[in-house]
Amino acid sequence: MLSRLPDIAQECFTAIGVSTCSHTISYGYDPLGRSISRQISGSGAETWHYDAIGRIDNHSSDLGAFQLSIWGRHSS
Repeated sequence: MLSRLPDIAQECFTAIGVSTCSHTISYGYDPLGRSISRQISGSGAETWHYDAIGRIDNHSSDLGAFQLSIWGRHSS
C-alpha cells in the first residue's frame, strides 16, 4: 500500500544543550509527492517545477532562477 506524503513537512533542529527548536526546514510537495519547495528558517525558499513527464524544468533559490533543458542542462 502506498501512502501519500503530506503537502508540507517540517523538521526541527536544536543546538546541543538547548531544548527548544533553533532551526526548522519546511518541505512542500505536489499531489504526486514530488518535492516542490524547501525553506530553512532565516533563508529564502528553494523551489522546483516539473514538466509534463516529471522532469525538473525550473529551479529557483536565493542564488537565482534556472531553466533546465530537456537534457537537464541549464538553459538560462
